[in-house]
Amino acid sequence: MDYDTAAFAYEMLDAVGARYGFQDHALRPGPYLVNQMAGAYYWQPQDFARTPIGSREDADLYLSRLAAFARVLDGEVEGIRRDAAAGVVPPDFVLDRTVRQLSDLRGSAAASLIDGPAARATAAGLADVASRARRLLDERVVSALDRQIAALRALGPAAAGEAGVWRLPDGEAWYALALRSNTTVPTPPEEMHRLGLDTFEALRAQLDVKLKGQGFTQGTVAERIKALDRDPRQLKPNTDAGRAEILQFSRDHLARLHGLLPRAFRTLPDRDITVDRIPVAIEAGAPGPITTDRRPTVRGRGSSPSTSRTRRSGRPGGSRP
Repeated sequence: MDYDTAAFAYEMLDAVGARYGFQDHALRPGPYLVNQMAGAYYWQPQDFARTPIGSREDADLYLSRLAAFARVLDGEVEGIRRDAAAGVVPPDFVLDRTVRQLSDLRGSAAASLIDGPAARATAAGLADVASRARRLLDERVVSALDRQIAALRALGPAAAGEAGVWRLPDGEAWYALALRSNTTVPTPPEEMHRLGLDTFEALRAQLDVKLKGQGFTQGTVAERIKALDRDPRQLKPNTDAGRAEILQFSRDHLARLHGLLPRAFRTLPDRDITVDRIPVAIEAGAPGPITTDRRPTVRGRGSSPSTSRTRRSGRPGGSRP
């Protein structure tokens, strides 16, 4: 099984890597190198915010990564232009949201990339880190963000309103490969679609019973789910205080589960799980949860926690756990 898993992973890395777009660490491909849920601007600020700095070596590593962040952004710009020349342009709504989030990051770059590490550096007696990081931000990172924003905005006239990859070069083959990489099985897209429709009908029947049990008896299942989303019993205020309540609810639940683990396992996890709010600069385009697995660092500082992040609700009047 280990061999087959590794062989499949390398097969997909080779096959998808030969095409446009990107592939994340879980072998999930995307046709657009930078979008509202992918790209260096999307992932790296979360890592910078958690960077531990307790020594000069830590500080130098952090500063080198901050400088490299600007180079990665420019490398992505080259990829964006190369893909666009081949006819690979994100739809207009993806471009709009991505540009908006990049602009948000640019406006909060110091808070997202510097403030946390600088505070830890200062506490460790490394007072020069904040000024050096600020200089890198002003001289390299901000201009790199500007170049990426400009590159995406330049695609606007060529952007369509259709989401499907069928309109992209060799789009049907790209979709079939992406489906296999995501599911690990060579099921043709048409067959997978039929399976999805059958599964949907089965789930809808279950939801119908569950919703009726909650007192939602009128309208379609979709309409009743929307009504459930607006049910005051399910809502917290759409404010920072409401979000704090949701986070505390999740943390309390995890704490209770953690206390039960010894009843089922002799060997407990070597890291903890934390629940944090998704960074404000990217939360508008983020899915409901984002889960990141932070592995032990190379230098043996121990494990960092797995982190689950929850975004603010876009619903008027409230947020949900």
